[in-house]
Amino acid sequence: ILKKIAEPLLPREIVYRKKMGFIVPTKDWLKGGLSLKIQEIISELKDSICLNDAVLDNIALKHESGAEDHSKLLLTAFVFAEWQKNYL
Repeated sequence: ILKKIAEPLLPREIVYRKKMGFIVPTKDWLKGGLSLKIQEIISELKDSICLNDAVLDNIALKHESGAEDHSKLLLTAFVFAEWQKNYL
């Protein structure tokens, strides 16, 4: 129904193109305001029985040095830590 509504407003190649994903700017987020919060969360996660401290430290060090981009993994760790605080 929405495509039929959009037909007179947009070119046909836009209305009927395949679905496209979008980029989530996690790398930029972690350079900005979330940087300190991520470091705090990583130190909290070291007490978790679910994660290996050495691996977590290695990932954080490589990311902070700029050697590797682990922004998606670090954001996942951030979400896990928040979930853990609220539900465990």
